[in-house]
Amino acid sequence: MPKVEFYGWKIVALMIGPRSAGNGVYILGNTLFVIPLEESLGLGRSVSSLMFALGGVIGGISAPVSGILMDRWGPRRVLIISVLIGCIGYFLLGLAPNILILFLIFLGPISLVMLNVAFNASSGIINNWFDRYKSTAFSLMQGGSGLGSLIIITVLAYSIDSWGWRTASGIAGLLVLAIGLPTAYASRNTPEELGLQPDGTNKSVSGSQELPIRKAKGYLVVLEGMDSMQAMKTIRFWMLAISSTIFGGAIATLGIHFVPIMVWKGLTEVQGAMMLTFLALGSAFTVIFVGTLADRYGRLLIASIACIFLGIAIFILRLGGTGISLWIAVAVLSASSCLYPLTWSIVGELFGRKSYSTIRGYMMAVQSVGTLVMPLIAGFYYDSTEDYSLTLMVLTVLWMMAAVLLFVTPRKSTS
Repeated sequence: MPKVEFYGWKIVALMIGPRSAGNGVYILGNTLFVIPLEESLGLGRSVSSLMFALGGVIGGISAPVSGILMDRWGPRRVLIISVLIGCIGYFLLGLAPNILILFLIFLGPISLVMLNVAFNASSGIINNWFDRYKSTAFSLMQGGSGLGSLIIITVLAYSIDSWGWRTASGIAGLLVLAIGLPTAYASRNTPEELGLQPDGTNKSVSGSQELPIRKAKGYLVVLEGMDSMQAMKTIRFWMLAISSTIFGGAIATLGIHFVPIMVWKGLTEVQGAMMLTFLALGSAFTVIFVGTLADRYGRLLIASIACIFLGIAIFILRLGGTGISLWIAVAVLSASSCLYPLTWSIVGELFGRKSYSTIRGYMMAVQSVGTLVMPLIAGFYYDSTEDYSLTLMVLTVLWMMAAVLLFVTPRKSTS
């Protein structure tokens, strides 16, 4: 491990703030609004699924633009702007008078920026600060944000149950602002801004001969690695993009439909929200454990094994009842939170820091296909059959397919 006093660990702690806000409010919190929106505005399950899935697509399509801005201006500045816009978006969402305005607000000021708050910007910052211990740093950030998300989910669930989804939406905006803004402002884009090196070492990270040189607070910042066009010409990029599209669609489907699936299994909405809280709590510990294993035994290998366990968990969820098998399935499903941190640390490992956010953005654009199609199909299928059995079977197959692709992706670094 890098020395404990390395300032990068403080950066990890700071990035837990916006990560918690984005993950708790936007990623995990969406499922809490599905049934209240149906009851309040008459949205069918397929319509609410379409809105949330399109939100993921908007975030994915805009990710290359966000990535270019982060590589040009630094992820910190983009993060601060995204927090402010996201806060305003949730305030406006609670005032939406009809379905059309609801769609426009969610797909506009919310979906355009909330992935920056939840993942994109913090990933760019952490990738800049760590090399050898990249997965550990990503996982600590994700684990800490899992605990933060646990609190946020509890607050949102209580707010919806007590005061309705409109008030809860305003509270969501306050949470994004209060948690995300101070921590984003206190962060730094790179260790070089403070005269340090990644991992706290005394040596710069070896890399490409073509290095972008940027001036930051008086220090000459040299970032190594491939540019985005070089990365997209490699088989590694496309194998990683396809595998993450597959498991990303599975994660998005589970995220949007989690509480409805729990209700379908026989639980109440409140009990479903409690299971979601349990999922978030489990993810906080699982992701740290998995990240540590990834730095030791290989990030692609551990990601592949995680997908296998997730496929098994979905299989148990489909066949089991509401007893111990349900708790076991949800506990294992908490490992789904480790896949994105592992993926983004793999991107940094294979392609370096030079154009990390742009490369990551293009990969997210590819992923948006999965995040749109799978939740939408699940919603339409439920509206037609009032059943999730086939959906869960498909999710099992998808995670197994992702496991195979991750396992065969070439390991050798191309920095």
